[in-house]
Amino acid sequence: MNKIRDIIRLAEASLSQRQIANALNISRPVVADTSEKIKGAGLTYTQIKSMPDSELSQYFIKAQKPSSKSMELKEQFPHYAKELKKTGVTLTHLWEEYLSVESAGAQVHAVLLPLSAVAAG
Repeated sequence: MNKIRDIIRLAEASLSQRQIANALNISRPVVADTSEKIKGAGLTYTQIKSMPDSELSQYFIKAQKPSSKSMELKEQFPHYAKELKKTGVTLTHLWEEYLSVESAGAQVHAVLLPLSAVAAG
């Protein structure tokens, strides 16, 4: 949160985004994004200087809604836990089972399979 405060302090001192990025050793897009969020919230450095980190972070942390795909996968966790307790069932077996059901997973598998062979070799 100190970097955020520094970005706003330097922006109010009329430094360019590039100068701020160089001074703080961060990327210019981070400076631009941070400045945009603070301006959108209508905050000044004087206001955020004494603001607790928890309150300041609310302006920067987006509440992410889980994707439907991750929710579907999460629903399968009890099944996977039950299967893993069976003799001879491994994570690799469950992964291959998952890939056979999911077409997108098969595409990822086609990329990762050669990589796993290199890592094992």
